[in-house]
Amino acid sequence: MLPPDRYQALNDELLDCLTQCAEGRPEAFSRIYDLTSPKFSAILMKMVGNEAECADILQDAYLSIWKAAHRYDPSKGKPFTWMLVITRNRALDKIRKRTRDRETQTLSGHLIETLQDESRNPHEDMQGQMLRDLLVPYLSDLKPEVAKAILLSSIDGLSAREIGEEMGVPTNTVKSWIRRGLKSIRKDLENSPDRDKLHKLIN
Repeated sequence: MLPPDRYQALNDELLDCLTQCAEGRPEAFSRIYDLTSPKFSAILMKMVGNEAECADILQDAYLSIWKAAHRYDPSKGKPFTWMLVITRNRALDKIRKRTRDRETQTLSGHLIETLQDESRNPHEDMQGQMLRDLLVPYLSDLKPEVAKAILLSSIDGLSAREIGEEMGVPTNTVKSWIRRGLKSIRKDLENSPDRDKLHKLIN
């Protein structure tokens, strides 16, 4: 984890590079690659465990970043987090396909290796995908920051530390928000047809 000042400096430079990418300047895209590829490569290797797949995923992710640079909105998150979510999503697509292929042959497939550094593992993210559709109706009564923390965790697959960096609050605060929010949702589930499904995912 970078110190706050270095993390902010990194995001400032990435923001400038994304602005230049949106103007079609390839040298800015090369700079983005230099700044982020070591970290992204390390994360992908932990997720997929294969250098060739890692390289393919990274290529797809950076192509998406280049094409979407003009759509980046600084008000919705820091550049590094935005690009990390894109990269993780490409990896998770690959993992889900691999898992589906494996499950057509056997019902006892093993779990993918767990991400380190407080990151979510692929099994957890697949649970998050299920949570997305189930949770949304129950978030309207929560405080905005609590609802946002739960959504970033369940939908974008961010760790508590990453959500804290994104929202500018301590990691423990994020964990507390999520814990309190899920506790409130559990109460709302008592007479809900979604009760059994959500209890399995948030207990």
